[in-house]
Amino acid sequence: MDSATEGAIFLFRSMTGFGRSEVVYDWGTVVVEVSSVNHRYSEISVRLPKELARLEPQIISIVKANSSRGKITVRLDVRWSAQYSVPTINKNVLEGYIRDLEEISETFSLGCDIRLEHLLTLPGVLEPPLQNKETIFEDVAKALTGQVESALVNWNEMREVEGSHLLGDVLKYVQELEKRLVNIARTWDFVKEKALADFRERIETILAQQGVEADESRIIQEIVILSDKWDISEELDRLDSHMKKLRELLYEKAFVSGKKIDFLLQEINREINTIGSKASDSDIRWEIVEAKASIESMREQIQNVE
Repeated sequence: MDSATEGAIFLFRSMTGFGRSEVVYDWGTVVVEVSSVNHRYSEISVRLPKELARLEPQIISIVKANSSRGKITVRLDVRWSAQYSVPTINKNVLEGYIRDLEEISETFSLGCDIRLEHLLTLPGVLEPPLQNKETIFEDVAKALTGQVESALVNWNEMREVEGSHLLGDVLKYVQELEKRLVNIARTWDFVKEKALADFRERIETILAQQGVEADESRIIQEIVILSDKWDISEELDRLDSHMKKLRELLYEKAFVSGKKIDFLLQEINREINTIGSKASDSDIRWEIVEAKASIESMREQIQNVE
Protein backbone atom coordinates (compact mmCIF):
# COMPACT_ATOMS: atom_id res chain seq x y z
CA MET A 1 0.00 0.00 0.00
CA ASP A 2 1.37 3.40 -0.94
CA SER A 3 1.58 6.52 1.21
CA ALA A 4 -1.70 7.85 -0.19
CA THR A 5 -3.66 5.02 1.45
CA GLU A 6 -1.44 4.32 4.48
CA GLY A 7 -3.50 4.25 7.66
CA ALA A 8 -6.78 4.59 5.79
CA ILE A 9 -9.89 2.62 6.67
CA PHE A 10 -11.81 2.00 3.50
CA LEU A 11 -13.85 -0.51 1.59
CA PHE A 12 -13.93 -0.21 -2.19
CA ARG A 13 -15.24 -2.91 -4.50
CA SER A 14 -14.43 -3.00 -8.17
CA MET A 15 -17.23 -4.03 -10.50
CA THR A 16 -14.76 -6.21 -12.39
CA GLY A 17 -14.07 -9.63 -10.90
CA PHE A 18 -14.04 -13.39 -11.27
CA GLY A 19 -14.79 -16.27 -8.89
CA ARG A 20 -14.89 -20.04 -9.33
CA SER A 21 -15.94 -23.06 -7.30
CA GLU A 22 -15.78 -26.77 -8.18
CA VAL A 23 -16.91 -29.66 -5.97
CA VAL A 24 -17.45 -33.38 -6.65
CA TYR A 25 -20.57 -35.09 -5.26
CA ASP A 26 -21.87 -38.66 -5.56
CA TRP A 27 -24.27 -37.63 -8.30
CA GLY A 28 -21.83 -35.43 -10.25
CA THR A 29 -19.42 -32.52 -10.35
CA VAL A 30 -20.59 -28.92 -9.93
CA VAL A 31 -18.62 -26.07 -11.53
CA VAL A 32 -19.71 -22.48 -10.86
CA GLU A 33 -18.06 -19.42 -12.39
CA VAL A 34 -19.01 -15.82 -11.60
CA SER A 35 -17.64 -12.99 -13.74
CA SER A 36 -18.51 -9.30 -13.90
CA VAL A 37 -17.70 -6.10 -15.77
CA ASN A 38 -18.64 -2.45 -15.37
CA HIS A 39 -22.24 -1.44 -15.88
CA ARG A 40 -24.23 1.60 -14.85
CA TYR A 41 -27.00 -0.54 -13.38
CA SER A 42 -27.40 -4.09 -12.07
CA GLU A 43 -27.70 -6.73 -14.80
CA ILE A 44 -27.51 -10.41 -13.81
CA SER A 45 -27.39 -13.29 -16.28
CA VAL A 46 -27.56 -16.95 -15.16
CA ARG A 47 -26.67 -19.87 -17.41
CA LEU A 48 -27.94 -23.21 -16.10
CA PRO A 49 -28.44 -26.76 -17.41
CA LYS A 50 -31.95 -27.09 -18.83
CA GLU A 51 -33.09 -29.50 -16.14
CA LEU A 52 -32.12 -27.00 -13.40
CA ALA A 53 -33.62 -23.86 -14.97
CA ARG A 54 -36.10 -23.47 -12.12
CA LEU A 55 -33.21 -22.49 -9.80
CA GLU A 56 -32.51 -19.27 -11.73
CA PRO A 57 -34.62 -16.91 -9.53
CA GLN A 58 -32.99 -18.28 -6.38
CA ILE A 59 -29.49 -17.81 -7.79
CA ILE A 60 -30.29 -14.27 -8.97
CA SER A 61 -31.50 -13.47 -5.45
CA ILE A 62 -28.20 -14.71 -3.97
CA VAL A 63 -26.18 -12.60 -6.42
CA LYS A 64 -28.27 -9.48 -5.74
CA ALA A 65 -27.50 -9.84 -2.04
CA ASN A 66 -23.79 -9.60 -2.91
CA SER A 67 -23.83 -6.69 -5.36
CA SER A 68 -25.51 -3.39 -6.12
CA ARG A 69 -24.53 -2.80 -9.75
CA GLY A 70 -22.48 -4.26 -12.57
CA LYS A 71 -23.01 -6.72 -15.43
CA ILE A 72 -22.71 -10.12 -13.74
CA THR A 73 -22.73 -13.54 -15.40
CA VAL A 74 -23.12 -16.79 -13.46
CA ARG A 75 -22.22 -19.95 -15.38
CA LEU A 76 -23.20 -23.20 -13.73
CA ASP A 77 -22.37 -26.63 -15.13
CA VAL A 78 -23.15 -30.09 -13.75
CA ARG A 79 -21.23 -33.11 -15.00
CA TRP A 80 -23.56 -35.89 -13.93
CA SER A 81 -22.18 -39.23 -12.72
CA ALA A 82 -22.60 -42.31 -14.94
CA GLN A 83 -25.92 -43.40 -13.48
CA TYR A 84 -27.43 -40.07 -14.53
CA SER A 85 -25.74 -39.71 -17.90
CA VAL A 86 -24.86 -43.15 -19.42
CA PRO A 87 -27.50 -45.61 -20.75
CA THR A 88 -27.44 -49.15 -19.34
CA ILE A 89 -28.21 -52.50 -21.01
CA ASN A 90 -31.15 -54.43 -19.64
CA LYS A 91 -29.66 -57.92 -19.73
CA ASN A 92 -32.96 -59.68 -19.13
CA VAL A 93 -34.61 -57.95 -22.09
CA LEU A 94 -31.54 -58.59 -24.26
CA GLU A 95 -31.48 -62.27 -23.31
CA GLY A 96 -35.15 -62.58 -24.17
CA TYR A 97 -34.60 -61.05 -27.63
CA ILE A 98 -31.66 -63.39 -28.32
CA ARG A 99 -33.58 -66.46 -27.22
CA ASP A 100 -36.57 -65.55 -29.35
CA LEU A 101 -34.43 -64.74 -32.41
CA GLU A 102 -32.52 -68.02 -32.14
CA GLU A 103 -35.78 -69.95 -31.90
CA ILE A 104 -37.23 -68.14 -34.91
CA SER A 105 -34.04 -68.63 -36.91
CA GLU A 106 -34.03 -72.39 -36.16
CA THR A 107 -37.74 -72.82 -36.83
CA PHE A 108 -37.61 -71.12 -40.20
CA SER A 109 -34.04 -72.13 -41.10
CA LEU A 110 -33.04 -68.53 -41.60
CA GLY A 111 -29.40 -69.11 -40.73
CA CYS A 112 -28.74 -65.43 -40.00
CA ASP A 113 -26.23 -64.05 -37.53
CA ILE A 114 -27.50 -62.12 -34.56
CA ARG A 115 -25.44 -58.92 -34.24
CA LEU A 116 -25.24 -56.89 -31.06
CA GLU A 117 -25.57 -53.51 -32.80
CA HIS A 118 -28.93 -54.62 -34.14
CA LEU A 119 -30.07 -55.85 -30.77
CA LEU A 120 -29.23 -52.59 -29.07
CA THR A 121 -31.77 -50.76 -31.21
CA LEU A 122 -34.62 -52.97 -30.08
CA PRO A 123 -37.11 -51.47 -27.60
CA GLY A 124 -36.20 -51.89 -23.96
CA VAL A 125 -32.64 -53.14 -24.47
CA LEU A 126 -31.00 -49.78 -23.74
CA GLU A 127 -32.37 -48.08 -20.70
CA PRO A 128 -31.84 -44.30 -20.62
CA PRO A 129 -29.95 -42.71 -17.73
CA LEU A 130 -32.00 -41.64 -14.78
CA GLN A 131 -33.71 -38.75 -16.52
CA ASN A 132 -36.01 -38.21 -13.58
CA LYS A 133 -33.66 -36.45 -11.19
CA GLU A 134 -36.52 -35.33 -8.96
CA THR A 135 -35.48 -37.85 -6.31
CA ILE A 136 -32.23 -35.95 -5.77
CA PHE A 137 -33.33 -32.48 -6.82
CA GLU A 138 -33.36 -31.04 -3.31
CA ASP A 139 -29.79 -32.26 -2.70
CA VAL A 140 -28.68 -30.87 -6.05
CA ALA A 141 -30.36 -27.50 -5.44
CA LYS A 142 -28.75 -27.18 -2.01
CA ALA A 143 -25.33 -28.05 -3.44
CA LEU A 144 -25.66 -25.64 -6.36
CA THR A 145 -26.72 -22.66 -4.26
CA GLY A 146 -23.92 -23.44 -1.81
CA GLN A 147 -21.38 -23.47 -4.63
CA VAL A 148 -22.74 -20.20 -6.01
CA GLU A 149 -22.16 -18.62 -2.60
CA SER A 150 -18.61 -20.03 -2.49
CA ALA A 151 -17.86 -18.66 -5.96
CA LEU A 152 -19.26 -15.28 -4.88
CA VAL A 153 -16.88 -15.23 -1.90
CA ASN A 154 -13.91 -15.63 -4.29
CA TRP A 155 -15.44 -13.07 -6.64
CA ASN A 156 -15.83 -10.51 -3.85
CA GLU A 157 -12.28 -11.09 -2.61
CA MET A 158 -10.92 -10.33 -6.08
CA ARG A 159 -13.12 -7.23 -6.38
CA GLU A 160 -11.97 -5.93 -2.99
CA VAL A 161 -8.30 -6.36 -3.91
CA GLU A 162 -8.91 -4.47 -7.15
CA GLY A 163 -10.93 -1.91 -5.19
CA SER A 164 -7.96 -1.18 -2.91
CA HIS A 165 -5.87 -0.38 -5.98
CA LEU A 166 -8.61 1.89 -7.31
CA LEU A 167 -8.79 3.75 -4.01
CA GLY A 168 -5.03 4.27 -3.98
CA ASP A 169 -5.28 5.94 -7.38
CA VAL A 170 -8.30 8.02 -6.36
CA LEU A 171 -6.60 9.33 -3.21
CA LYS A 172 -3.61 10.44 -5.26
CA TYR A 173 -5.93 12.46 -7.49
CA VAL A 174 -7.72 13.85 -4.42
CA GLN A 175 -4.39 15.11 -3.06
CA GLU A 176 -3.58 16.66 -6.42
CA LEU A 177 -7.00 18.33 -6.61
CA GLU A 178 -6.69 19.69 -3.06
CA LYS A 179 -3.32 21.15 -3.95
CA ARG A 180 -4.85 22.90 -6.97
CA LEU A 181 -7.72 24.29 -4.90
CA VAL A 182 -5.31 25.62 -2.27
CA ASN A 183 -3.35 27.35 -5.04
CA ILE A 184 -6.55 28.86 -6.43
CA ALA A 185 -7.61 30.13 -2.98
CA ARG A 186 -4.19 31.62 -2.30
CA THR A 187 -4.06 33.30 -5.70
CA TRP A 188 -7.58 34.63 -5.21
CA ASP A 189 -6.65 36.14 -1.85
CA PHE A 190 -3.86 37.98 -3.64
CA VAL A 191 -5.72 39.13 -6.77
CA LYS A 192 -9.19 39.90 -5.38
CA GLU A 193 -8.07 43.23 -3.88
CA LYS A 194 -6.64 44.21 -7.23
CA ALA A 195 -9.82 43.02 -8.97
CA LEU A 196 -11.88 45.09 -6.55
CA ALA A 197 -9.71 48.14 -7.16
CA ASP A 198 -10.00 47.67 -10.93
CA PHE A 199 -13.81 47.48 -10.69
CA ARG A 200 -13.91 50.62 -8.57
CA GLU A 201 -11.74 52.45 -11.06
CA ARG A 202 -13.86 51.33 -14.00
CA ILE A 203 -17.08 52.38 -12.27
CA GLU A 204 -15.67 55.76 -11.37
CA THR A 205 -14.48 56.29 -14.94
CA ILE A 206 -17.88 55.37 -16.38
CA LEU A 207 -19.70 57.64 -13.95
CA ALA A 208 -17.32 60.49 -14.73
CA GLN A 209 -17.89 60.01 -18.46
CA GLN A 210 -21.62 60.27 -17.84
CA GLY A 211 -21.14 63.39 -15.79
CA VAL A 212 -22.35 61.69 -12.63
CA GLU A 213 -20.65 62.41 -9.35
CA ALA A 214 -18.87 59.36 -7.94
CA ASP A 215 -20.84 58.80 -4.75
CA GLU A 216 -19.22 56.16 -2.49
CA SER A 217 -22.49 54.41 -1.70
CA ARG A 218 -23.31 54.24 -5.41
CA ILE A 219 -19.91 52.72 -6.14
CA ILE A 220 -20.35 50.10 -3.44
CA GLN A 221 -23.80 49.28 -4.76
CA GLU A 222 -22.46 48.75 -8.28
CA ILE A 223 -19.60 46.60 -6.99
CA VAL A 224 -22.06 44.40 -5.09
CA ILE A 225 -24.21 43.98 -8.20
CA LEU A 226 -21.24 43.07 -10.36
CA SER A 227 -19.47 40.91 -7.79
CA ASP A 228 -21.55 37.86 -8.71
CA LYS A 229 -19.80 37.88 -12.07
CA TRP A 230 -16.24 37.88 -10.75
CA ASP A 231 -16.18 36.92 -7.05
CA ILE A 232 -15.36 33.20 -6.56
CA SER A 233 -15.45 33.20 -2.76
CA GLU A 234 -18.74 31.31 -2.54
CA GLU A 235 -17.54 28.68 -5.01
CA LEU A 236 -14.36 28.18 -2.97
CA ASP A 237 -16.42 27.75 0.21
CA ARG A 238 -18.66 25.15 -1.43
CA LEU A 239 -15.62 23.34 -2.83
CA ASP A 240 -14.11 23.17 0.63
CA SER A 241 -17.32 21.59 1.92
CA HIS A 242 -17.48 19.14 -1.01
CA MET A 243 -13.87 18.06 -0.52
CA LYS A 244 -14.46 17.38 3.18
CA LYS A 245 -17.44 15.22 2.26
CA LEU A 246 -15.38 13.41 -0.37
CA ARG A 247 -12.73 12.59 2.22
CA GLU A 248 -15.42 11.30 4.58
CA LEU A 249 -16.79 9.00 1.90
CA LEU A 250 -13.38 7.66 0.97
CA TYR A 251 -12.58 6.83 4.58
CA GLU A 252 -15.93 5.33 5.54
CA LYS A 253 -15.84 2.06 7.49
CA ALA A 254 -18.42 0.48 5.19
CA PHE A 255 -18.47 -0.30 1.50
CA VAL A 256 -18.55 2.95 -0.44
CA SER A 257 -21.00 3.52 -3.28
CA GLY A 258 -19.20 4.49 -6.47
CA LYS A 259 -22.39 6.14 -7.69
CA LYS A 260 -22.51 8.40 -4.62
CA ILE A 261 -18.89 9.47 -5.12
CA ASP A 262 -19.53 10.10 -8.81
CA PHE A 263 -22.44 12.42 -7.99
CA LEU A 264 -20.24 14.36 -5.56
CA LEU A 265 -17.50 14.67 -8.19
CA GLN A 266 -20.09 16.11 -10.56
CA GLU A 267 -20.88 18.81 -8.00
CA ILE A 268 -17.17 19.55 -7.52
CA ASN A 269 -16.70 19.78 -11.27
CA ARG A 270 -19.64 22.18 -11.53
CA GLU A 271 -18.06 24.57 -9.01
CA ILE A 272 -14.72 24.33 -10.80
CA ASN A 273 -16.39 25.22 -14.10
CA THR A 274 -18.09 28.22 -12.49
CA ILE A 275 -14.76 29.49 -11.18
CA GLY A 276 -13.28 29.01 -14.64
CA SER A 277 -16.02 31.12 -16.18
CA LYS A 278 -15.54 33.92 -13.62
CA ALA A 279 -11.79 34.07 -13.15
CA SER A 280 -9.69 36.17 -15.45
CA ASP A 281 -6.36 35.65 -13.71
CA SER A 282 -4.10 33.45 -15.84
CA ASP A 283 -2.66 31.57 -12.85
CA ILE A 284 -6.12 30.66 -11.59
CA ARG A 285 -7.24 29.59 -15.04
CA TRP A 286 -4.24 27.28 -15.36
CA GLU A 287 -4.97 25.74 -11.95
CA ILE A 288 -8.55 25.20 -13.15
CA VAL A 289 -7.25 23.20 -16.11
CA GLU A 290 -5.14 20.99 -13.82
CA ALA A 291 -8.01 20.58 -11.34
CA LYS A 292 -10.39 19.45 -14.09
CA ALA A 293 -7.81 16.91 -15.26
CA SER A 294 -7.63 15.46 -11.71
CA ILE A 295 -11.42 15.29 -11.47
CA GLU A 296 -11.68 13.52 -14.81
CA SER A 297 -9.03 11.00 -13.78
CA MET A 298 -10.93 10.35 -10.55
CA ARG A 299 -14.19 9.83 -12.38
CA GLU A 300 -12.55 7.31 -14.69
CA GLN A 301 -11.50 5.28 -11.67
CA ILE A 302 -14.82 5.69 -9.86
CA GLN A 303 -16.66 4.31 -12.90
CA ASN A 304 -15.13 0.95 -11.91
CA VAL A 305 -16.37 1.10 -8.31
CA GLU A 306 -19.58 -0.72 -7.44
